[in-house]
Amino acid sequence: YTPIVQGYCRQGRIEEARKMIDFMEDSGCPPNTFTYNVLIKGLCDDARFDEVKQVLAEIKMKGQKPNTFTYDIIIDALSKKGMAKEAFQQYKNMQGEGLYPTDYTFCIILNCLCFNGRFSQAISLLERSTELNWRAAVVAYNTVMSRLCDTDRCSAVLELLVRITF
Repeated sequence: YTPIVQGYCRQGRIEEARKMIDFMEDSGCPPNTFTYNVLIKGLCDDARFDEVKQVLAEIKMKGQKPNTFTYDIIIDALSKKGMAKEAFQQYKNMQGEGLYPTDYTFCIILNCLCFNGRFSQAISLLERSTELNWRAAVVAYNTVMSRLCDTDRCSAVLELLVRITF
């Protein structure tokens, strides 16, 4: 059923996707976290963030847990919509539920910081990456350096290159 839910979501037919999830439950085949992630992605693509909160509450009420990927979807969508404050709140929520950010999560956070002109915080996160049990991947450094160059801060890129060790 999950591919059908995904097809509906990709077409922006969220109500049909929700009906399919109801059908799954009625048929004795309850949706799992992956199915809910598909629905959450569809809602995020349509910027229906209030409904995302409702789905998260539903998941928990039904005894399931969102996973790191669930939060990655939400954080990425909020970041891309310029909703940095909300994205960081979801990051905190994720950690509050005992979930650990992945390399992808950190890249999303770095992008969000950079797009909001918070370069010093992005660089600080890169520098603290070992404390956070995360060896900053080359792509993460490239993300920050690219954003710095996009804003004519190439001298900051040189400073960053001097400070990092791979």
